[in-house]
Amino acid sequence: KRNTYELYQYCCWAYIIAELLVKNNKFFVNEFGESLASSEADIIFLGSVVLKHILGISANSIGLEELQVNISNPQQDSFKHQKIGSGLFPVFSLFNHSCNPSTQFFTYGNMGIFRAIRMIPAGSEVSFSYGMSYFHKNVTERISNLQSYYHFTCTCEACENDWKVINSDNNIYELPKLHYTPPSFQTKMVDIEVLPFGAHYREMIEIRLKELVKRFYDSMDNLHHQTVDLGSCVDTLIEVIDFFDRFVILPDITYVRAQAHLVKYYK
Repeated sequence: KRNTYELYQYCCWAYIIAELLVKNNKFFVNEFGESLASSEADIIFLGSVVLKHILGISANSIGLEELQVNISNPQQDSFKHQKIGSGLFPVFSLFNHSCNPSTQFFTYGNMGIFRAIRMIPAGSEVSFSYGMSYFHKNVTERISNLQSYYHFTCTCEACENDWKVINSDNNIYELPKLHYTPPSFQTKMVDIEVLPFGAHYREMIEIRLKELVKRFYDSMDNLHHQTVDLGSCVDTLIEVIDFFDRFVILPDITYVRAQAHLVKYYK
């Protein structure tokens, strides 16, 4: 339910827009473009349609950004993404929310694109975040905010399984030592037990995990070098995300970092 002040504000907007359209004398016209007298019922209908679209903006609009360059000071923070407005897109508004989204929305000029940021199994729903992510807010806050702004109860895997918040206290943006042995790391038992390799396969997975994580942090540590191969770094990010989706119990800090770096690359 929307609060009274919010509804009053939206109704005022709808009234002003409807009044401007009526007084313009070019909205209600006949087939020859000649102005027609509008009845009270016509004006009420017009206002209600405008109000419906205004109410849809808060739930279905997507923020639009553009890359801005500071040419006067190219050495310090010369590139940044600046929000320039919001847009309503019929197809994009059909995407449902997940606190562990499978895609991220990007704008390039006048185009909007959803890019995958994790493995999407065949036949599964493609989702993106409405602004609530499991690594920023706990499940109680997310559900409350989503109910308040979008009027639904989230049932994504992060909410259903009460994934814990990953924040700055977890040193999310600091590089750990390369041996990487966080106590929270676990291997998905189901994925391993259904395969015929038994304990030997488990050992192979653990070796592969250590190799991938080391390569990931090595790549991230080298990103500031001008000679770095960005294509190779992106391949590593995708490989890490795919591996963690398959074999690691989430949430995991390395998984979040890999997704964050992939989003930065897409931008």
